[in-house]
Amino acid sequence: LSAMAGKAAYTALGSNGSQSTPSWLSGEECTKEWSDYLHGYKAQWFWLVVLYCTPPGLIFCYSLVRSVIYGSWWNTSMNEPYEPVPSEIGTKYNPAINSLPAILKTHMTFAVPMLGGIVLQLIFAYLMVMKGNSAATTLHKRFGVVLLVIILSCVSLGTLSL
Repeated sequence: LSAMAGKAAYTALGSNGSQSTPSWLSGEECTKEWSDYLHGYKAQWFWLVVLYCTPPGLIFCYSLVRSVIYGSWWNTSMNEPYEPVPSEIGTKYNPAINSLPAILKTHMTFAVPMLGGIVLQLIFAYLMVMKGNSAATTLHKRFGVVLLVIILSCVSLGTLSL
């Protein structure tokens, strides 16, 4: 019933005055009509992504800035370095963790292929859009799912380690 209501809501007048259902409502998302429809929402998607990425981005930036200032990776949750200078142990810092935790090392293991995969996806997108390469379209589509799993693993582990 809801699918029928959705189709009725998006019924449009055709060029000859008759009513027609947009092609993208029947599962044809590769049409120009679908692209034009989504294009109308690009500002909302952009701000949604910014809103979603701001809190973890700020946490990461704090950790990154403190790491650069101190000279060792900074543990944001305990507000101390993971590996303090030996002369500061017991005086300035009493670290509960004396080295990088395994979860952070695993995060770094996923981060390297993630960054490489993102660059590869950008290359595929360039070849697809600018050069019209159909093989790049297929690779971009299939590898995107694999990259999504890598990104979610990396982000989850990184968030937990902070």
